[in-house]
Amino acid sequence: MLYSRVLKGSPHCLPSPDGNSIAALLASAIAIREVQTLQVTNTIKLPAGLSGGVVAFSWAPSATRILVAVVDQVHVFSTIPGDSYHAVIRLATSSVAKPTLVTFGAADDEVLVFSTHGIKLSIFNLSSSTTIEIANPKFYTAPAAARGHCIRPKSNHLALLTRNAGKDMISIHPPRSRELMRSWTVETIDAQGLTWTPDGNWLLVWESAAHGHRLLYYTPDGHLFNEWHGPKPGPGDVDLHLGAGIGHLKLGAVGELIAISDSSRAVTVLSTSTMAEKARLTHTDDIRPSETLQVWQEQSVTQTEQAGPIFAKATQTVAPPGGSVSGSSDAKSGCNLIAFDCSCTLLVTRLAAAPSTLWIWDIPNAELRAVLVYHSDVVQVQWHPTQAELLLIRCEAAALGTIFVWDPLSQGPRTLGIESRLKLRKITGKLQVRWLDRADELASVFYADDSSFGLCLLADNDSDLAEWFPQGQEDQDSFLSLAGSDRRNGTASLLEDFDDDHSDMEDTFHFKRT
Repeated sequence: MLYSRVLKGSPHCLPSPDGNSIAALLASAIAIREVQTLQVTNTIKLPAGLSGGVVAFSWAPSATRILVAVVDQVHVFSTIPGDSYHAVIRLATSSVAKPTLVTFGAADDEVLVFSTHGIKLSIFNLSSSTTIEIANPKFYTAPAAARGHCIRPKSNHLALLTRNAGKDMISIHPPRSRELMRSWTVETIDAQGLTWTPDGNWLLVWESAAHGHRLLYYTPDGHLFNEWHGPKPGPGDVDLHLGAGIGHLKLGAVGELIAISDSSRAVTVLSTSTMAEKARLTHTDDIRPSETLQVWQEQSVTQTEQAGPIFAKATQTVAPPGGSVSGSSDAKSGCNLIAFDCSCTLLVTRLAAAPSTLWIWDIPNAELRAVLVYHSDVVQVQWHPTQAELLLIRCEAAALGTIFVWDPLSQGPRTLGIESRLKLRKITGKLQVRWLDRADELASVFYADDSSFGLCLLADNDSDLAEWFPQGQEDQDSFLSLAGSDRRNGTASLLEDFDDDHSDMEDTFHFKRT
């Protein structure tokens, strides 16, 4: 693996949707860097007098604009060098109506603003300077709002789940105008989310787990086409109908499969088009390794013995450990994490009762492919967006080596030495890691804390980097000024491109005039 030098960041630092740029929100400017060289390609000065907590900082879908929102205003800037585009939205706020989520819509000139208490959703069109307000969105907080609205693929119609007078309703809004196109009452008691299938042919709505298994299929024009009322009971599912219903629902990227978890130790995989049950994946109490099933267990080592955690391949039956004593006392059951890889060949799951263990399933064969057992609870997993069967894992631990990469051909999870490369070898604030969604074959990981960020390439040697670093580029200006941990010094100095008054960045701050 090859690592970049560590650069100055902030609590608000994000890679672009196309994986070609990284934006860092500093105290009075936004710094845009090119990923391949990590050089600053654009510096966007923020307006004077902008103050208050940062509500949102996000890229537009095309990666050519960026959004900064505070409590009473939203600013949208062009990230293209030389383009002075700057749009301002003044928000009418009060003590009971403040923005909880601000994000781009289907296009670069559309901004969605959710208000506290679900008072309204405001949709701003920057091209026409018009605003549409929709009352009573059911989900309006940042973590939950994604479940309550969804953009239809290809056509960009907006589906929104609202609740009024104790009834759930869905409204459809066409692109550009976002005027009400049609709406209907949903046949649910307490709907927990909606989503379009990737082909845009169906709108799925699922009922609260407290009211049993219920998944509704709607056509785009609002007709109820079909319903699913739970999996077929197996030998161990005598009381399945008495348990909670749908807990988590995930669609495969290619649109053919849906994975659904409930209160049981099983995950049901359905066909998107027919709603037929494709597989029922059951998590057993004991795991027996075989020729087709690899079980990898993290081993206890000291930092002097090994640069990071190592994993041993189990040869005997393994029982996944339970949750930590210091963890949440919430008595939830079933799977609380499910995710398909980009090819829908593999599915990763995690049981609420065993948060330090990942189960990786072979979907075509409906069998368990691998089990990864860690010492710490797994808090994040992410499949690579374009490379099949490549998984990024983050564990909750203070020790070094809590980030891992796994693929079926590797000898267990590989440790990314990310924490040791951040400023002063100590993580400040919340650590974030994610794949860069680039169009090349070389997988790359973006990582950052509240003050620094860097990149890691899953490359074995410098010869794999021809696409990233053209011939003739000086090494001192390149990503390779810090390379593989086993061949070069792992300590990187911060690149100081801005004055010191840009370095102190908090969630609540006052911008400074430059």
